[in-house]
Amino acid sequence: MTIKLDKVDKQLLKCVKEQSGEQVKNIIRTLDCRTASTLRGRLDALDAKGYIILDRESYRGQVRAHITHSGKEILAGRAKRPSQEA
Repeated sequence: MTIKLDKVDKQLLKCVKEQSGEQVKNIIRTLDCRTASTLRGRLDALDAKGYIILDRESYRGQVRAHITHSGKEILAGRAKRPSQEA
């Protein structure tokens, strides 16, 4: 089953790919289309789907975003839903 993401989700994935390891607040600043709370919710959803990793532990008080292999694949248009790891 191929996953479809909307324009905002694809834009977020692209920004995370280009700025992997960057603080979420800096990634959100580059996007002017939505409010910060909406974009944070979208990033949380992408994290839950396995397309990005939101690292809340490595740096105290900072959340950093990293793209996963599944996220890169979905941007390329050749991915399927990532398997759930238990």
